[in-house]
Amino acid sequence: MITRICNTFNKRHLIVILLGYTAYLVYSFNQSPDKPKPPTKQPHQNAAAQTPKPPTAIGYPSLMSPHAKPIALHGGRVFVVNTPSDTVDVIDAKSRKVVARIDVGIDPVSLAVRPDGKEVWVANHVSDSVSVIDTDPASPTHLHVIATVQDLNPQTKATRFDEPVGIAFAGNEKAYVALSSENKIAVVNVATRKITKRLTITAQDPRAIVVRGDRLYVIPFESNNKTQLSGGYKIDGKLVTFNAHEHSIANNNVLSLGHKTDIVKHPRVPDRDLYIFDTKTDRLIKTVNTLGTLLYGLAVDSKGRVFIAQTDARNEVNGRAGTKKHGLKELQNRAFLNQITRVEFDGNNAGNPNSSNSNRYRRAIQNKAKHSPRHLPFKLARTTPHCLSPPPARTSS
Repeated sequence: MITRICNTFNKRHLIVILLGYTAYLVYSFNQSPDKPKPPTKQPHQNAAAQTPKPPTAIGYPSLMSPHAKPIALHGGRVFVVNTPSDTVDVIDAKSRKVVARIDVGIDPVSLAVRPDGKEVWVANHVSDSVSVIDTDPASPTHLHVIATVQDLNPQTKATRFDEPVGIAFAGNEKAYVALSSENKIAVVNVATRKITKRLTITAQDPRAIVVRGDRLYVIPFESNNKTQLSGGYKIDGKLVTFNAHEHSIANNNVLSLGHKTDIVKHPRVPDRDLYIFDTKTDRLIKTVNTLGTLLYGLAVDSKGRVFIAQTDARNEVNGRAGTKKHGLKELQNRAFLNQITRVEFDGNNAGNPNSSNSNRYRRAIQNKAKHSPRHLPFKLARTTPHCLSPPPARTSS
């Protein structure tokens, strides 16, 4: 009897234990953090609000690529480089609506229309290439990229077409592309899209280029202005005010204290601002100096007069800070001048540059306008911005 009672108790006890353990497992599973909880529906929640938003497209930070002629007008349409989106946007000039958005390379910065109007070339500064857009309305590839100009080393696969900026055509057969980080101008065969030669620019960072007639005009961005620190070996109190070897090399390899440092214009420091090539032979025929320090934009009129938008540094005006204690008084609080510099030519001989300070030029124009408004080269009135309609879907290359 006792044995039967014990056996019955053990079976019943075992069943209770198994049921309890099973209940514990079910409870633990329901409390597991790895199992997603079902969404709690609100009684008045909109069904559309429950739909998750699409993921945001991954982009990249602004690379601050320089522009040179980022806008081109052709056939009643305005072509504009949209640098952050890596596209060229096409705007109808009459309706002011974006009619196409064309994918190109990374960071497009400049445009050029082929003389026959059948192509628009786009310089992609970061992807080291030029995208060729078909602009022939009769073509089945109208407003699509049909070719890419680039040059890679066959062994290392490294680019030999580094950081293009300005583009200029010398007819329908030849194009020039400024390779800013290489200090070169690439000569491109338009038909084959191949680089046939490179023109050397003996200054830093060529960007803006223009072809007018049989001349190619090139300006480097950083052209210098003949200034440097007044260091040397033989102190003369003018160009050399401290011994650079003693203070910078012999002592700690850093600039030591106690020496008098000025900023001086040295005649032997190069200052090459404007390069002019013959487009028939690609031969350099003229270099013009002392036109500015940072050169941004370039235009050439029908008479061969060259206009350069530039910033001219005035660091030598108060340069005698070491020997004469020059400061902001001598600088007149103007560290640089924003100017338009004009150069006229008699054959291949350049005349003296004529720079117009922007404020002085504006005042002169306003004074002229009081007597004869038709002498105004441009309107000084404020303009009203026009909003563009949302762009259509992209046209992939």
